Amino acid sequence: MKIVFLDTLSLGEDIPKTDFPFHDQITFYDKTEQDEVIDRCIDAEVVILNKINITKEIIKTCKRLKLLIITATGVDNIDLEAAKEKGVRVSNAVNYASESVTHSTFASYFYLNQSIGPYAKFVQEKKWSDHSYFSYFERFSDLSNKTWGIIGLGNIGKRVAAVATAFGARVIYYSSSGKNNNKDYLRVSLSELMNQSDVISIHCDLNPKTHHLVSKNELTMMKRCHTLMNFARGDVINELDLANYLQVNDKIKLALDVSSYEPEIEKSPLFSLINQSRILITPHMSWASIESRKRLIEHIGHNLKTFFDEN
Repeated sequence: MKIVFLDTLSLGEDIPKTDFPFHDQITFYDKTEQDEVIDRCIDAEVVILNKINITKEIIKTCKRLKLLIITATGVDNIDLEAAKEKGVRVSNAVNYASESVTHSTFASYFYLNQSIGPYAKFVQEKKWSDHSYFSYFERFSDLSNKTWGIIGLGNIGKRVAAVATAFGARVIYYSSSGKNNNKDYLRVSLSELMNQSDVISIHCDLNPKTHHLVSKNELTMMKRCHTLMNFARGDVINELDLANYLQVNDKIKLALDVSSYEPEIEKSPLFSLINQSRILITPHMSWASIESRKRLIEHIGHNLKTFFDEN
């Protein structure tokens, strides 16, 4: 049985390959370019991957393929219809990074809204020493009694909601699937969420319904929002519309851990704004705590064991 892992480096350089279950039966590739996928998978029955696109052509050509193990929650890089047609099972990882993404969400919020970076720089540049008083600060406010709007109340969204509530915020949410009816929080329409929220964080899947879910029309509905954050997928937001909006709305703070232009962020229309203190863009790292990545490795082992038991 041939098993290949196409992009081991996606899980970091600090985890030895010997930590992977069944590592002695896996052919590891640190990185695989798109035009190398077929050659490396042509005889494989199991393919493990993170962000590589698995197209209809790949599935059709790799005739022995039986199982795709995705080391992520999103499966937007897989042609699911082609996989189903060929009887190829697709296994994604669920709820492995909820804590990590939640921590990053609030770290980003407080970094922006309590000016942590500029204050630290103020001290590093010895400006505090020259200040005439013992304390230096600019205007900021508490999170309590603010309205925190969440787009996508899945595992991560629910964890963010719980923490926001613990800080004293009122939580409302928009169900991107249309199927979520969580009685712990108020479900609203997308327009209501955009209009009523002081803070908006995005945690939904990327699919045809959520592609550019937040575009010009939705952005212009933001009457109270002072912080917009995307920890889902870059294409949930229309980045050109967002860049144009930020040019004329200098009060909005933005935190992105994802982009439509990963990793070539300089191609994003938002890149010209990146030197502004109200803009925080991080390199798709919020999911990647060591605990999250260990859970992903456990996910790989579980799915391989299940596959071996069935075959």
